[in-house]
Amino acid sequence: MARYSYNVGAFCIDAIPNQPQVAHCHSFFVHAEHRGKGYGKALKLQQLQVLRDQGFNFAQCTTAG
Repeated sequence: MARYSYNVGAFCIDAIPNQPQVAHCHSFFVHAEHRGKGYGKALKLQQLQVLRDQGFNFAQCTTAG
């Protein structure tokens, strides 16, 4: 598991076993004091860039309620 942490929030990316081009994205969050300011969108774009940089072609992203 790789965890990426930033001042506004964080996310995790795991490679799916036996499927090196597929990632599982989870634990995405924005700290409460940064919500409603567009940081979630910026963090999601950063996550997509990390996925591209690591060579993933597909990502399964989950969220918690």
